[in-house]
Amino acid sequence: MPRRRSARTSRSSSSATVSPSGLHESVGVLVRGVEGASPAADAGVQPGDVIAEIDRQPVKSVDDLERAIDKRQPGSSTLLLVHRNGGDLYIALGS
Repeated sequence: MPRRRSARTSRSSSSATVSPSGLHESVGVLVRGVEGASPAADAGVQPGDVIAEIDRQPVKSVDDLERAIDKRQPGSSTLLLVHRNGGDLYIALGS
């Protein structure tokens, strides 16, 4: 599997399997699983994380996340805002 994608949705082969968070429509996208050898795993994305932003742009749906990922250039860095265990953290993916 190519490592150019940092996260993918459950609609395709994925390094992170995500789904709507079910918490609140504007909260983000829930990560259900992360592939072991992937940029998402290397950066510390974990199952149960909720991706709220990608490159400081809100992520409200799986479609938002897919569109943001599709705009990324291979090898480019990406900044995620993730809700985890009641707190927020930024995770940098890529170079």
